[in-house]
Amino acid sequence: MVLRAVTALLLMCSFGSLFDANAQDQNHEALQARISQGIVEGTVLTTASTPVSDVSVEVESLQEGRVVQVISDNDGRFSFAVPEGAYVLRASLGNQMITSDLRVNAGLNPVQLTMSQEKNSDATSQPLITAQEMKVPEKAKRLLQKAEEAARKQKYDDAYRYIESALQVCPTYAHAFAIRGILERDTHPEQALLDTEAAVKNDPHYGMGYVVLGSVLTGLGRYDEAVRNLEHAIAILPASWQGYFEMSRALIGKRNYTVALQQIERASQLAPKSCSFVHLVKADILLGLHNHPAAAKELEAYLVEQPNGPKSAQVRQALDKVRVSPN
Repeated sequence: MVLRAVTALLLMCSFGSLFDANAQDQNHEALQARISQGIVEGTVLTTASTPVSDVSVEVESLQEGRVVQVISDNDGRFSFAVPEGAYVLRASLGNQMITSDLRVNAGLNPVQLTMSQEKNSDATSQPLITAQEMKVPEKAKRLLQKAEEAARKQKYDDAYRYIESALQVCPTYAHAFAIRGILERDTHPEQALLDTEAAVKNDPHYGMGYVVLGSVLTGLGRYDEAVRNLEHAIAILPASWQGYFEMSRALIGKRNYTVALQQIERASQLAPKSCSFVHLVKADILLGLHNHPAAAKELEAYLVEQPNGPKSAQVRQALDKVRVSPN
């Protein structure tokens, strides 16, 4: 009964934070507030999905000739903020170079770069760039930004309408399918499955699409399929907490609590501090491992961070049950 009570709390987990301004990193919020700026966030991977560090990534403005340069970190990640506009993106490492046009819009502009080999390789083959998102028309991106803003305000009818408009402009817009899948996950899971499958079909290198697909499959009880898709997501986005978070949920469904605990620990290391719902998943896992004292501590930690949150009353009820249950 206790485990079931805590599991019911997980309906708020996964991608609810995409529409919760409080769950965003403070630095990210500060950048978003600069409405004339676009945030370019990217990852450099090898063709074997291994992160590549020390890659020089620069963008040159076609309007002003301004150049911004950053270096990818140990996880292959890079980010910078520049004014909206048209740019040339260049990424170089040794004798390898990627060059591509880049349109930067207000808000988040995700980029994934694929280098042909590790940074220490002597290979000279032409590298590839995977950037379907770059090809999406600006109008479709703006419509999807309006959809996400409407969802954050719980104006779901408006959100669906904007998503439909975005897909009319760009019928292969993977991110639009994924966002709609998030909105549908709990109320229309079968439709969410169709949308998230469409996301990864239209962009097979879209890591977050596999994360959302895995989340939907977990909700449908198709845990083995969820694990397979989440393994693919983690291979594409090894430094993204959401993949590990959703993997832990899928493994709970398979009652593989020991590995689930490893996955949620990794998610906890990578997630923003405001992601308090990680405590709920960890509590569920610990209950599966019959470690009630540790589970109680996780529920208490959630209440410290969210004393008046929308799920706090349910968490308190679950905590009362955990405290009186034998270990």
